Amino acid sequence: MMMKIGFGARASVTNRASSLKSLIKYGCSSASISITLANSGIRTHESSPFRPEVYGKQITIVRQITESGSNPYKFLNENGHVVKSKKNELKSLVQHFNILVDNPICIMNQAMVKTFHKSADPKEKYNLFYKAISADVYNENIEETKLIANEYSDKLDNIHSVLTQCYKEVNEFEVYEKKCKQLEALKKSKCEIENEYSWFVVSQYERNYKEYLKKIKEYEENISKGTNQINTLENKIKSSLELLAVKNKELANIEESRSQNHFIFIETKKELQKKIDEYDNAKQAMKKHEYALHLLLSDKKDLEKHIELERQKGNTNTLDHYKKKLVHHEQYISEVHAAWKANMEHEKVLQNTVDDLRQKVSNLKNNEVSPLQRRIGELDRNINSMSYKQDRINFYGSWMPTLIQAIENAFKQNKFIKKPIGPIGAHIKVNSDKWIFSVENHLGRGFLRTFLVDNFTDNKMLKSIMDKIIPGNTRKPTIIISKFFDQVHDISSRETKNSLFRMLTFTSPVVANCMIDNSTIETIMLIENKEEAMHLMENSSRVPRNCHFSLTLDGTQVYPNPSYRVYSLQNPSEPVLLQSDVTVAINNLKCEKKELEQKIIKLNKEFENIEKSKLENQQILDKTRSETRLIKSKFDECSKKINELKAKCDEEQDDRMTTLTNEINDVNEKIVNLTKLKEDAMKPFPKYDNEIEKLNKKFVEIKSVIENTVRSTISEQIETLQAQIDSFKINISEINNYLTESKQIMRNLAEKAEIEKKKIESELKIAHKLCERIETNRSEEDIKRDIEETNRKHDLLQMELGKKRKDHLVLRDEFKKKKEEFIKQSDLYKEIVKIYKTNNYSLILSTKALDYYINSVKSKVQQSFDVVLSLRQIKGKLEIDHCNESLTITMFDNISTSCASGGERTFATVALIVALWSNMQLPFYSIDEYDVYMDNVNRLATTQLLMMSIEQRKNQFIFLTPQDISHIKSERHIKIVKLKEPRS
Repeated sequence: MMMKIGFGARASVTNRASSLKSLIKYGCSSASISITLANSGIRTHESSPFRPEVYGKQITIVRQITESGSNPYKFLNENGHVVKSKKNELKSLVQHFNILVDNPICIMNQAMVKTFHKSADPKEKYNLFYKAISADVYNENIEETKLIANEYSDKLDNIHSVLTQCYKEVNEFEVYEKKCKQLEALKKSKCEIENEYSWFVVSQYERNYKEYLKKIKEYEENISKGTNQINTLENKIKSSLELLAVKNKELANIEESRSQNHFIFIETKKELQKKIDEYDNAKQAMKKHEYALHLLLSDKKDLEKHIELERQKGNTNTLDHYKKKLVHHEQYISEVHAAWKANMEHEKVLQNTVDDLRQKVSNLKNNEVSPLQRRIGELDRNINSMSYKQDRINFYGSWMPTLIQAIENAFKQNKFIKKPIGPIGAHIKVNSDKWIFSVENHLGRGFLRTFLVDNFTDNKMLKSIMDKIIPGNTRKPTIIISKFFDQVHDISSRETKNSLFRMLTFTSPVVANCMIDNSTIETIMLIENKEEAMHLMENSSRVPRNCHFSLTLDGTQVYPNPSYRVYSLQNPSEPVLLQSDVTVAINNLKCEKKELEQKIIKLNKEFENIEKSKLENQQILDKTRSETRLIKSKFDECSKKINELKAKCDEEQDDRMTTLTNEINDVNEKIVNLTKLKEDAMKPFPKYDNEIEKLNKKFVEIKSVIENTVRSTISEQIETLQAQIDSFKINISEINNYLTESKQIMRNLAEKAEIEKKKIESELKIAHKLCERIETNRSEEDIKRDIEETNRKHDLLQMELGKKRKDHLVLRDEFKKKKEEFIKQSDLYKEIVKIYKTNNYSLILSTKALDYYINSVKSKVQQSFDVVLSLRQIKGKLEIDHCNESLTITMFDNISTSCASGGERTFATVALIVALWSNMQLPFYSIDEYDVYMDNVNRLATTQLLMMSIEQRKNQFIFLTPQDISHIKSERHIKIVKLKEPRS
């Protein structure tokens, strides 16, 4: 016990006191413990001496115990001189000699021996075993390493959170810095594009100036050419006039001679034509006689044939009977034919009537009823939508809110350069409710649904959105492309009195400008009463200035004199889109729906009447067709009988032979007369031929004389010369006009060129101040679009960066500090991670080494335990379960030590201690009262066992026992120390 205290143990390990001062002998104020250690060995050996140059061959440790609680140490050398007086020297000394004060194998006091002997709890035995092999020391080191690892883990978490925050802040500033660079780039780009546009304007003015100069030069050249052409044409006119005078004289001589021949030619031609007419008349008369003769001969042949047939046929008395029947049937068939024709006409009229009625039914269904039904359905949807949502935007159609939301989303995604505005009716408010009806009907619902865009790109995007959202059969809103301005147009110079513009309030200046540009609302005068408006507008002296027309409360438009006219409102409808009160708008829609339903009821009644009339006419038509078919069958039957009767009458002719004989005699007489007339007509033909031949010969001769004259050639020459002169004069006149116009144009171009030159000089000064000359091939529209886009991006980015509300340099300094802190924390984090990983790796290796060490020692202890037991020929088994932390000793055929006698248990315990000694190398071993629970036999055997176990050991063993040890003799390596007998 005192040995442990001397080596620095606490008083609690003795199990006899809670503090060191309690160990002081009663009546004394202090106590002293002195321990002398041999300080021998070889320096290079494992058991080398501890600082031999200071302590020499022995070291004395003196620990003083006082009541005050101070327990100083003294370390004496072999000469008894104090070398050190600090406790740190004790720690170094104990570590050097491997003195394990808390190890039960090194110093085993009575409590530990008792635990070994008496305790049956395997866990307590295992704990003693665990401490005996110093595993607890290793485990404490491992636990300390784990604590250090946990501390480093906490540090890593803290540093990681700091790093995360630093990284976030650094990243935010990097984004900010990047955006600042983007802003600088945009500023630079904006400046470059504006410079480019400035030089583009300069180049445009220069191009215009060069174009003007080029045109002026062209006009100067043309004027010079025109002057030369005039001189040339005047010379040509002079020479042509001289030649024309000569040709006119030649033509006068020829005309005199030609006029005489022409008179003879006319007289000859008249005489010849007269003879030819006489000849033609005679020939025509002869041909008539021949044709009449030919007809008579043909009739003669027919009559001869009929006579021959009559001779061959007989004659009956039934002819009169057949004729009577024929007359009767002819009268009947005429009546049937008349009835048939009347029925056909009636049938045609009925068919036309039925077709007209059918067309009316189709028109009623498709053109009147169906559109009204569709309109009622649309009104129902609008009423339901407005009743549910109570939002004016639903007045424009159930799809309008979806369309507006889609436009908003597209604008947020930067698909529009400028956000479209619409419907424009949603941005208009009528200041007086009584004018809502007139204004909405005048503007029209189609116009109020219109959308406005700033450019063609936005127009294309808006059309694609409308195509996706608005149903295919629904009319899409109109899109007007108009430049967006932030200010309303100045209309003070062209606004009329009490204009429509003043009656409206606009939420957007763009809508106001659109109404001014497209509807000229500033020139429309509002007058409540129609008669007052007509009275004012019919007299031009009373018409206010700039008044285009007046609009009344009932929607009537009255145009002023001199084009005075009045237009009443056609197809008025109740106001909905401009109605400020949703309830009123819904009521107006309901009224409109009611009116449409009344119209449908009237149309349905008309439809029923037409259907009824169509059915009646169809029945009459079917009946008429049936009667017509019956009459047609009667007509066909009667016609057949008439044909049969005519045939029979022809067969039953009476007294035809006499008639035919008389006819043929008349024909013969006519043939004789016509033959004589034909011969008389042919007698003057030879005379006519001779006279016509002579006149033809004379006519040809005169004609050749006339044709051989050169009048036509000279006339053509004169006409050509005159035409040339006229053409030259026209050309001179045209050239003069052209020269006059060219000179005026040239003067205008010179003025414009001078203006362009001044503009160039002005713009050049501005452009040179901005930058050096820039050549560009881009169009003005592209450059302006880039400027607008760059300005928009610049403004958005500047607005976003302006939210920081700090100076950029201050933010940059903060970023620099944060970045330095981030780098510092990153390096620290990396270093701690490295240490943490090394510590974890060491922890893993230490844990594995401890497990390996425990298993290795366990195996050696079990072998040594078996060897010790075999010395007494005892069978036993030592079971050490490291996982369950239990130690069990079984002997005598698996009988636990708890069932053995006290001496046997003590022997087994001593065997375990000896086994541990043999595997634990310590400088000395101490055991107290090891044989208390043994009988004499086992005590003797145990003592012999202990003596045998230390014979070959160089370590020092200290055995304390209260029993008799007379059987042990002192030897060279055995020293026996006995305490004095206690006083009686």
